[in-house]
Amino acid sequence: MLKPWRFAGPVAFLLVALTACSATPEGKAAESPTTSKAQAGESTRATSGSSSAAVKRREIEAAKADCMKKKGFTYIAYIPKDKSSDTAVMAANGDYAAMKEFRSKYGFKIFSQIVYPDVQLHSSTARNDDDPNAAILAALSDSQNTTYRSSLEDCRVQAVGTVLGKVAGSAKDLQEARMRRGEQLSEQVDVNPRLVELAQPYADCLKGKGYRVDSAAPGRVTMAASWPFWQELNALRGESKTGEESDEISQEAARQHLAREIKAALDDLECGKDFYAVYLPEARHEESILNEEFGEP
Repeated sequence: MLKPWRFAGPVAFLLVALTACSATPEGKAAESPTTSKAQAGESTRATSGSSSAAVKRREIEAAKADCMKKKGFTYIAYIPKDKSSDTAVMAANGDYAAMKEFRSKYGFKIFSQIVYPDVQLHSSTARNDDDPNAAILAALSDSQNTTYRSSLEDCRVQAVGTVLGKVAGSAKDLQEARMRRGEQLSEQVDVNPRLVELAQPYADCLKGKGYRVDSAAPGRVTMAASWPFWQELNALRGESKTGEESDEISQEAARQHLAREIKAALDDLECGKDFYAVYLPEARHEESILNEEFGEP
């Protein structure tokens, strides 16, 4: 079932669900608003991660490849390239014009992921067409594929433990540790005095437009306008007892919901534009810390 993305805490959810993290059709860059903004986007991207983090990620990939070799599989060390457009980078850092451009078409990236299936709206689910391991997987039988993926999960856990000292018994344990750390980072953002100050008028504005706001906390108010659309999508798709998606909805049906989603996303942006200009750079920074600590791109 599609749910608000299972990273960790409101900070990570916001970066994935409310901003243009990777909105590029099949890896192609979207148009940039202006040359100056494109340059600013390049500057932001260049400073988004430390060189030490990049070294650690390469070490993790090398350790995964070595682990897989010992298990009898071939794995080629691979780090996905950043395919985010300049507009996406600007939006992810709270630029009002870039966010408005994106939300005017994709809303909160909820129903739009059905209406625009070939657009990589979520970096966590984006296709990496240059991944050399895709061909390796494609050549395996179903049973071999299952074993390969399970082995790769185990090898990642082992590699992260060796390189970063994040010892975990399983991939699930590692993910839970990441989520706990994410919650800690989210709490730090929630008590930022400037964000607390900006969150209240943002919440009041949403209430004035008829949106339900249960909390004016910085990490919660950002979900007020988008949450109902997640609920709609999950209700339409249905849910099996195992929590897997059971019913798909058509692009045409999703398009009808997207129209309302876009309106809500633009209302949310108008109410929160001052807030987002401060919140999103801070949230992006916290997410980069989380990724660095757990060896993720």
